[in-house]
Amino acid sequence: MRYRLSDYSVPVSYAHRQVLIKGFVDEVVICVGTEEIARHPRSYERDDVVFNPLHYLALLEKKPGALDQAAPLQGWDLPAPFAEFRRRAEGRMGKHGKREYIQVLRFLETFCMDFVERAVAEATRLQVISYDAVKQLTLCAVERRQTGTFLLRD
Repeated sequence: MRYRLSDYSVPVSYAHRQVLIKGFVDEVVICVGTEEIARHPRSYERDDVVFNPLHYLALLEKKPGALDQAAPLQGWDLPAPFAEFRRRAEGRMGKHGKREYIQVLRFLETFCMDFVERAVAEATRLQVISYDAVKQLTLCAVERRQTGTFLLRD
């Protein structure tokens, strides 16, 4: 969405919809009706583009081949466990591993980085490199349940 001199990202599910943009001295807030859908630091640069990488993950899930070229993800410094998880997922599953990795990144749309990072690190440590494993470990962290070997049962 364009506000003054710059463009600001919104989740792809809100593309081509009428929005309300509130510009403040230090931030820009974008709403649909009464729902806030995006919040960004304000830029005063001419023709600047302000991205939130999370806004593009749903699109990348449909087009995983664009993961490495996606401009919104350039410069997104994820903690080291994410890179190790991706490397192992793609090594084991090829293209499907890239999809699994993007699904794991989508947890960041709902859960805080700390929970997801710990789940990704634990899944890697346990050598259960999958979306389902990270999902279970994230939910355990959120619910403060003890993680055990339940993921390794047949």
